[in-house]
Amino acid sequence: DLIDNMGFFKNLPCSRLCNLIDIPQFFSNKLEPFISLLFIINYLILAFTIRKKKYDKIILLSVRNDSLFWVWPLFRKQHVVVFHHNDIDRTLGRPFEKFLFKKLQNKLQHVVLADFIKDGMIRNLQTKEDKISIVYQPKIGNAKVMNLKPYFNEEKYIVGLGRSTNEDFLYQLIETDKKYSGKLNYKIIMRSKNIQYSSERLLITTDFYSREDFDRIMQHASACVALYNSYNLRYSGIIDDSLSIGKAVIGNDIPVFRYFLEKYKGCCHIITLAYDLFTIASGELPEINEEMVNAFMYSHSDENVKAQLSNI
Repeated sequence: DLIDNMGFFKNLPCSRLCNLIDIPQFFSNKLEPFISLLFIINYLILAFTIRKKKYDKIILLSVRNDSLFWVWPLFRKQHVVVFHHNDIDRTLGRPFEKFLFKKLQNKLQHVVLADFIKDGMIRNLQTKEDKISIVYQPKIGNAKVMNLKPYFNEEKYIVGLGRSTNEDFLYQLIETDKKYSGKLNYKIIMRSKNIQYSSERLLITTDFYSREDFDRIMQHASACVALYNSYNLRYSGIIDDSLSIGKAVIGNDIPVFRYFLEKYKGCCHIITLAYDLFTIASGELPEINEEMVNAFMYSHSDENVKAQLSNI
């Protein structure tokens, strides 16, 4: 059984393999207490919709931890599995939400996307180790089969398409560009929620890209950039997207990047200053470690992800 999200799954191939259940859902991105209340309502609707079904597990592919606390007793308690994304970082930063999560956490089965997140939950939240499973994010692209037309006119560029990019770093890039006198071998193209800037060497855009355009940009990039404020116990899909198509990744010194740096040596490179990115773009880019890319492709293959899921 698959709970449809506003008709999202209806037109996907997976809909032929599932019993789709369409239920009303309510969302907002304004007024924090109201957002939490809407999630409680959504969980209530879900709990009553499936109350007569004999299910082995209910898997929530994302979760609002404080809202689930109040509705969890309505589910078959020992069978609730939750996938964590950005919510653990959020919960750690909110004392009341953290209090509720710690009350509930060892009554759930948790799924995270990397070892460092599991280790952080055990260390910072005292989650029981046997309550946390690791399931890698399935790879999306394949460098050998993608053949997409260029999106930008530039022949050589490095790109950072994440919209959570550290804005202080972007301002540093702008200031560095204004003072920089040399030419770059690779134009730097970054995306931001709020900042726009354009020069011969640096483009910062607020544009939204469709999945097709995103793939076109990534396919023709020479390397990718991931620069975040703090992904302490949070994963990065942009890094996955990059390695899935065999692109080296440049990032800042935060936990998620240190994890990739250690696990896939030679594919990821840490910088600390905006000038470092200009130095890289003015010379030769670091070579990608093909052996490590192959290791990544295997770890994130459908077969391996299915095996990880089956162990939950």
